[in-house]
Amino acid sequence: MSLSVDPSFSPYVPKGLPVFLSHPIINPKLLLNEHELTVIQSPQHYLDGTKKRELSHWWLQHIEDQVDSYLTKIQGYVVDAVPYHYIDQPPKSLKAIENNLRVVHALLDDLKVPFENPTRSNLVEILKKEVYSVINTFHHDLYVILWDNLTTLNPNTHLSLTSPTFLNDATTLLSQNAKQINTNTTTQNNSNNNHNDNNTIPPSLINSLSEILQDIRYIDEMKNLDRIFFEDMHNEEKYASNTGPADTVPVTGLIVSKLHRIENELKTVLTHWKGRVM
Repeated sequence: MSLSVDPSFSPYVPKGLPVFLSHPIINPKLLLNEHELTVIQSPQHYLDGTKKRELSHWWLQHIEDQVDSYLTKIQGYVVDAVPYHYIDQPPKSLKAIENNLRVVHALLDDLKVPFENPTRSNLVEILKKEVYSVINTFHHDLYVILWDNLTTLNPNTHLSLTSPTFLNDATTLLSQNAKQINTNTTTQNNSNNNHNDNNTIPPSLINSLSEILQDIRYIDEMKNLDRIFFEDMHNEEKYASNTGPADTVPVTGLIVSKLHRIENELKTVLTHWKGRVM
């Protein structure tokens, strides 16, 4: 059976549709929430790295303080067992030092268990939740800053903030903008006049946006390392293949590092003063 269409048939087209299609797509900035609008209106602390430095200092100090606080809540752990100048000043009790060392070893042993552990959940999972609740907001702010600047620099390019390919698209645009700067610089150097191109992209802005892109990828790698930390740490070969760049340290890694530093300090006190004090 074949279908035929009456040549006199005319499909219905809403009167407003041609007018709607002739207008540009709605300004994407109108879809931003109040916080995102505030971020793009005051981007300087993000662009110059001030916000990143403040945040990294906060989470490093927060982890240090919270690990210390967690240890003080463990029965038998003596907070002030190690003197400030412990090489010159002996501890009040070596037994307290030895007991503190047992507590730290117990925590480190718990962290080696690849699956769920109540102690690990209390110390690590809560801290990760606290730190990432702040980092995730910063991470999203970086997305918004990057998106806003790149869409301003490249008004004819559609860059979707919610696209799964956003980072790759942003990387491509940044590379194109960097090449444009080099081309403009070469053209101006070869020109015989002193005409200034008002459309020239400031190299400092491209550098700042490139730093922001690197920060986004750094946080993504932090999250990945935190995700695989307990999955793979019992398999050293597999974990080593997933550790990422050497300078990327996840929250869990900072917690473990803090415990190892306390462990080493306690061992030093024991070695130095054992046999010399009771």
